[in-house]
Amino acid sequence: CMVAARLRQTTDSRVVELLDSVEKSTELHSGQSCFGGHLGLAIFVQSVANKIRTHGSDPSDEWCREQARRCICILVKVLDNCTLSENDSILELASCIALGKSSDSFTLPSELTVKDGAAQKLSGVIIALSHCFHALAGFSTDLLKSVVTVILELPWGAGKGFATHSTYKTLIDAGVYSMDDISEAIDSTMTCVQGFDGDCIELLDPLFSLASLCRLSSGKVKEELKLVNETVTRILSTSSRMSSKGKAMAAFTCCASIGELPGVTSFVPNISLSVKKDQVTNVVGMLEGTLLNGEVECTHASALALGVLCSMRNASQTTQQHKREKKSDRTNVDVNSIIQGKGGTIMEFVLQQVAKAHSDILAQHSGAKHASKQVCILFKALEVVSLPGSFSRVIETALYSSAVDDTELTDSSLRILFSQIESGRRRIGFDGRGFFELSTRLAKLATEDLIKLVGETGAQQMMMAMPNLLFQLPTSTGEEVAKCLWDICRDLSNHQMVMTEFFNSIKTILSSSGKESRGKSKLSTSPALLRALQNFVANGLFDEFCKVATTQSSKIDEVSSSSYATSISAFLECINMISTSATTTDIRGLQSDVSCDNVFVMASCASFSSKLTRRVETWIARQDARENSSNLRLLLLSSLALAPQCRNEIEMKESVTNLFDIMLVAGIDNTLCMELIAAKIAYWWDSGNMKEMTAAVHPILRVSSMSSFLISSNLCFEVQSLQTKQICGIFDLLVTDLPVKLA
Repeated sequence: CMVAARLRQTTDSRVVELLDSVEKSTELHSGQSCFGGHLGLAIFVQSVANKIRTHGSDPSDEWCREQARRCICILVKVLDNCTLSENDSILELASCIALGKSSDSFTLPSELTVKDGAAQKLSGVIIALSHCFHALAGFSTDLLKSVVTVILELPWGAGKGFATHSTYKTLIDAGVYSMDDISEAIDSTMTCVQGFDGDCIELLDPLFSLASLCRLSSGKVKEELKLVNETVTRILSTSSRMSSKGKAMAAFTCCASIGELPGVTSFVPNISLSVKKDQVTNVVGMLEGTLLNGEVECTHASALALGVLCSMRNASQTTQQHKREKKSDRTNVDVNSIIQGKGGTIMEFVLQQVAKAHSDILAQHSGAKHASKQVCILFKALEVVSLPGSFSRVIETALYSSAVDDTELTDSSLRILFSQIESGRRRIGFDGRGFFELSTRLAKLATEDLIKLVGETGAQQMMMAMPNLLFQLPTSTGEEVAKCLWDICRDLSNHQMVMTEFFNSIKTILSSSGKESRGKSKLSTSPALLRALQNFVANGLFDEFCKVATTQSSKIDEVSSSSYATSISAFLECINMISTSATTTDIRGLQSDVSCDNVFVMASCASFSSKLTRRVETWIARQDARENSSNLRLLLLSSLALAPQCRNEIEMKESVTNLFDIMLVAGIDNTLCMELIAAKIAYWWDSGNMKEMTAAVHPILRVSSMSSFLISSNLCFEVQSLQTKQICGIFDLLVTDLPVKLA
């Protein structure tokens, strides 16, 4: 499953094969526990869900959603296989999850019974499902509530307490539950704990659930936590008659009262923000005491529990409700606590002024506009200075500040940010990781959010900074960032200079191997990242770029057409560098079938292969686009892109002969054969045959032949900026001059 999670970036068919093998393995185990397979499916779902873009309908994202829903469906089916119910409603729920449909049309079971011998397997499935709740909430909160309802109908002792933390945390984050729901759950669970016999192993399930709920609650839960600690202490005592399994569970319940358990409630365990130092000390003391009581089971469980505590980190500010209600860090940054200049220096004065102006912007004072201009000037002065990575927080707060709607502040913030990630910048005593982390976070934003934040100009600056960013990122991160930046370009297809700068940056990366910066540091990327970028440009984005090119080639707007011509030129230079590089990269996009969606780019790439040239011109020659002006424009522009690409006289003769053969079969009136021949002859005439003319004949033909005048003269216009009617007029002139030149 972890291999599948890695391969999912390319919608690899091997992903489906790996998931098939896991599903078959779980089926073969029948009633036996297959926790590894179930947890593997949860790991795959989390990995896929973290990478899916929440907006748009990209085919790869749709494929990822489908595979994630399939994994959740497998787990729900296994859950159904472990229980006895009066109907097939759980299987119907699994089908709804697989299809992504609403689950309102059927009634969920009101009571579930665990099959004999399936308790251990059921607990594993519940843990795996709980790790999928966040992803399922992204698909449908209704489906998530249905799955939660099924789990809550299980009896205590089945392991449903393991899902408590993920259930309430996810539903609160989704806005479905509130703190009142947690309070009600705490009351009912506390009643269940008090109702169980002290040595009953089923007691540990609601006890674990109660400990998890207490750490999610923003209210006072002193009595509840006291009950948890007293119960655990009694179970771990030498006089307790609890089984060894129950004592092990009690030790882990101690950990649940401190924070998240690794692999059970979270893959990235955090200590709860509400936990006090003395509470941690008491739990550690309790576990240390059980290490010495002489019982092997308690010793092993306590040792593992101490290891669990060591794995916990400080909680993030987004995991607790009361922390979410406080102001964001983006509005509470003290510049003086981040960086200070040496006393008596100009740097000290500059940083003091930055701190003052920055605080005025965040506080939204009446002088915020003046402070914004002042920060812009100070940021400009600091661009040449190597700053510590923590200064990125100052830049981030300036970017996200809503005090002034000022594009100048945004541009200044981006310029100082990207100046700090320039290759070869020397840093002594500190690093600049904060700048790379901020740049990476910006690149991963949804296009709509990014444009609201930095605008199209800011997006263009990000593309220009891409080489410096990728030069210093790990391979996997660099590949992900490059794909995110391309997604931004694709979504901003109406702003073609953004796409042009993307391809220009790719050219810089491809041509930088072995070069050194001013600081004598290598600019080249790792071989693995270079291969990944080459494959991505040559194959991963080829079809998407073809569609963008087709859409833009149909537009008449002069500005759009001009910038589009620049972007396709930069793309072709990238393809040329990839085809001539030492690293062998198969450009599969050029081997695909020619269609209206890709003909323009395929025609522009025809110079890479004589076979491709013949294939594209044959397809164009067979088209009848007279009745459709948009297709006619596209095909004529493709013909002009294809016309200059003949390598020698033999190839030219074969091409003309091939087009004549098509005319004999398909006719002249219903095809573009004549126009394509006229364009090819016009370009060939002025590039090759004119030098063979005598000095006396040359001026006459040059002036009298309008096609030669259009092609060989230095005319300052771009064909793509012309109206379709004018483009047709140019081809009419080419056809008019064809007989004399062909003769």
